[in-house]
Amino acid sequence: MLPIALGLLLAPVQDTVTIEGVVRDTHLEPVAGAEIVVTRSRHPGTELFRTLETDDEGRFHLDLPRDRVGTLMRQHLVVHALHPDYILGSNLLNPYMPPGGWELAILLQPLLEDSRLRVVGPDGLPQVGVRVVPKVFHIPM
Repeated sequence: MLPIALGLLLAPVQDTVTIEGVVRDTHLEPVAGAEIVVTRSRHPGTELFRTLETDDEGRFHLDLPRDRVGTLMRQHLVVHALHPDYILGSNLLNPYMPPGGWELAILLQPLLEDSRLRVVGPDGLPQVGVRVVPKVFHIPM
């Protein structure tokens, strides 16, 4: 038993924790170009980390500093997937970190056509070519 115990003590500790997964729609098709944001559940408007967009297969991979994740896990972390054609999707991370990190699946529901935002000018006419990009978002809890 002693050699096994020594082997565990000498195993290298990784400096990062991995969060990876896939974003899919209600037809289980991958959602490319979704933005992944990790926040604290107690303060959902506070952005902590941001990854690149999901790839063509809807996959994402994020390495977080282990020392910061250990501190933040007492507050719970939430992974959000944002895409302009879908309703926000979220996944609460289990505070007991599995070995190697988390593997997630986030399901996004498409927006209804009548739920899209229309931008109108002072004259009440629609403004063509305008794009609204929210800088802060709030997730009701």
